[in-house]
Amino acid sequence: MENRPQIPPASGMALDDIYYVIFRHKWKIMLLLAAGIVAAGTIYRTKPPDYQSEAKLMIKYVVDNASPGPAESDAHMQSTDPQGQTIINTEIEILTSLDVAKKAAEDIGPEKILARVGGGHDLMQAAGFINGHLKVVPLTRSSVLAVDLKHPDPEMVQPILNQIISEYKNRHREIHQPHGNFSDFYTQTTDKFKNDLADIEKQLKQARTNVGVTSTEEAMKEYSKAIEKTAQDIRDAEAEMAFRTASFNALTSLSFPNSKVTNANTNLLPKSGPAIPSRVTEEYARVSKRLANLWARDEELGHEYLPGSTIVEENSFEIKKAEAQKQKLEEEYPGIKLSESQMLASKPQSGPAQPADPALNLSNQVVLMSALKSKIDYLKSRLTELQAKAAKIADVQPQISELEQGELLVRENLQNYTKSLWAARINDALGADKVPNIIVIQEPSPPGRDWAKRYKAMMMLVVAGLGGGLVWAFLIEFYLDTSVKRPKEVRAKLGLPLFLSIPEINGNGWRHRALGNGQLRLKNGNGHTPAAIGNGTPEPAATLEIAPWDQKHSLRPFYEALRDRLLGYFEARNLTHNPKLVAVTGSSKGSGATTLAMGLAASLSETGDGNVLLVDMNQEHGASQHFHKGRPNCGLDDVLENETRQTALVQENLYVVNANSNGDHLPRILPKRFASLVPKFKASDFDYIIFDMPPISQTSITLRLAGFMDTVLLVVESEKTSRDAVLQAGALLSEAKANVNVVLNKTRAYIPARLHQEI
Repeated sequence: MENRPQIPPASGMALDDIYYVIFRHKWKIMLLLAAGIVAAGTIYRTKPPDYQSEAKLMIKYVVDNASPGPAESDAHMQSTDPQGQTIINTEIEILTSLDVAKKAAEDIGPEKILARVGGGHDLMQAAGFINGHLKVVPLTRSSVLAVDLKHPDPEMVQPILNQIISEYKNRHREIHQPHGNFSDFYTQTTDKFKNDLADIEKQLKQARTNVGVTSTEEAMKEYSKAIEKTAQDIRDAEAEMAFRTASFNALTSLSFPNSKVTNANTNLLPKSGPAIPSRVTEEYARVSKRLANLWARDEELGHEYLPGSTIVEENSFEIKKAEAQKQKLEEEYPGIKLSESQMLASKPQSGPAQPADPALNLSNQVVLMSALKSKIDYLKSRLTELQAKAAKIADVQPQISELEQGELLVRENLQNYTKSLWAARINDALGADKVPNIIVIQEPSPPGRDWAKRYKAMMMLVVAGLGGGLVWAFLIEFYLDTSVKRPKEVRAKLGLPLFLSIPEINGNGWRHRALGNGQLRLKNGNGHTPAAIGNGTPEPAATLEIAPWDQKHSLRPFYEALRDRLLGYFEARNLTHNPKLVAVTGSSKGSGATTLAMGLAASLSETGDGNVLLVDMNQEHGASQHFHKGRPNCGLDDVLENETRQTALVQENLYVVNANSNGDHLPRILPKRFASLVPKFKASDFDYIIFDMPPISQTSITLRLAGFMDTVLLVVESEKTSRDAVLQAGALLSEAKANVNVVLNKTRAYIPARLHQEI
């Protein structure tokens, strides 16, 4: 089964990861933090804040008058409540405009404004300085503006702010009320409208007098009702006339069957009293009937119209006229009242029917029919008269309506211009710098320094230094430095099994590598050097160290821990054959694989179970020889023979040989030669054979021999070897069907133990 490492998915950042980054790069973070503190201190010493003055303005409302016209036609008042943000923003733009700053600089003098900021007489430069140091902020949920001005000269900041507020008021009036002084204009216009109104009223009075009404609309309504009522009366009279005619014909047929109906009206008149002409009787009946109708009409009009109205007056006139006619007939014909009584007696009475004189009934019917005819004629003439008057009013109504509309328009304009005239006079009285809708609720304050903002800027520099250090640290940790640093990264980011993590050891106050780079010198029990594992060059005395198998070696506990892990690994996999082949290689040069191989071999030899052989497979050692007591040390073939391996013994049960001692060229003879040695390995009395292999590379012999090993220990140097190199080395060993276990060497514990401790 192929043992190819699998990279697990990246996990989130834990608290110990943050601790690790901070404590590992603490000097970088502290350096940038110190730089931020120094920068803040420099600003505090060299750049104190400018003097400032603050004022507050309340914009109660805005009167916008776009042209010199009527006050209510062009001008309108805009509220500046919290929802009127657009109006407030407009006022801020006016206040912070360059025109206002320029006018203020011109009034104060640009040389005074620029005296503390480089000097000069440039007006635009002074205006630009004011505009750049002026700040206007609307207060939340109010119509108040906080105006702030800064200047290095404490004697100038307050006068400049006062001048800015004054110029802002003038500019506000120029923009919203650009009519200036128009008192004379409003006076002349008002007088003109007064004259026009007088002419229109005169024409309107003359037109109403011609038609005899005060209001054409009301008159037309009254005449319309009168015409409708008169038409209805005509229809009622005609209906009654038809009824009387039918009754008369019926009575004539019943009372005088042999007489002609046409003669009945004269032959059947009553004979009592002096004879009264029929025309007089008919006239009297007509006048009486008309008078009764007029009185009924007057009662109806009294409910609908006010006393003194035109139609009521006309009806009263007709009543008087009818009464005069009736009284005249009564004076000329005193017996006419009897005829009236007879006519009333001829009306049907309630109760049982009484016999009546047929001649009398016919006479009454004739009188009533004559009266109805007169009534109908009168109503028709009345209807014609009303229609004629209504037509006359309708003819002049457009002219009167036009005059009335003109009167209304002129009166409205006169009223608006009168208001504008009063407003102009008030503005003239207030003066050019008085704006009633803008109130200064706080005058410009005395000059003072705003240290709070400067402290805030200094704190931001300190925080920026700290943040920059943290960003630098995390940037290096996660993007720039891709080396393997911690044991958890071997499992989490590389997907390889971790055998052991060996820390970097400090000695005598100086930091040195926990495992050497292959140039350590080995010493046997007699104090001699049996093998120079290196490049064959004698090393200076200053490089001599304690041998890895010495009990006093600082890494001795980790060699023993590695030994125990290895024994447990073999037991877990039920590997009981001898010898067990273990290869120790590095992912790069200087990772400490050679020293780790020697320490592992020494710790295995101390178990007392059998002999341990350490084989140096490094090709770069060339043709160097192992010497013991002045004699050449034996090679790999010799150490497998009991008679010739004494020179390879460095301590009890531990033998060290060089696979290249006979001068063979390893890349050429391996793995063929190694395969021939396998039977000798099995026949030997060695329990463990530790192979010190060269670092992993495309041409390394380690890859060609890894498949023969029971396990391969891949030594990774912490903070030196990149993750890509370890992944590539693990992939190559897996392709060689090797069982790979990682040893992370020279790790550093940056996090204090009280915060986090990594096993």
